[in-house]
Amino acid sequence: LDGVDFADNDLAVLEYEKALARVFVSSVEVNGWGRRSLMVSGSRGTVNIVPLENPCTMTYSDTTIADMPYEDRKQDVDVKDIPKDCRYDAMMQDFYAYIMGTKKNPFTYEHDYLVQKVLSEIVGGVGFYRKKNP
Repeated sequence: LDGVDFADNDLAVLEYEKALARVFVSSVEVNGWGRRSLMVSGSRGTVNIVPLENPCTMTYSDTTIADMPYEDRKQDVDVKDIPKDCRYDAMMQDFYAYIMGTKKNPFTYEHDYLVQKVLSEIVGGVGFYRKKNP
């Protein structure tokens, strides 16, 4: 579509020393935008923010709330104080300051390169301008 030739429905599992991260994306899901979420789960608790955009809901559950691992018991966390449509403002202001040289970027070029390398491996190499073989 529009010259982009990589899959738009991928699942990646990233393995860390003490954790696994599952990253899933699919633009063909019905109401996929409305269900964009961030979930952090561990053996003793889970935090879920869905959708990422406002208005959002955050829930929290740990072993003091749910006695059995498969119980659907959680507490709502009040996030109403998050201003609408400015979730990324501080990040973008920092990015601008890095570019302008008024603030030191805490991330090295090596870090950025490794992030891009992992993302490229996840999507199998982005081929925006790759010529098709006959």
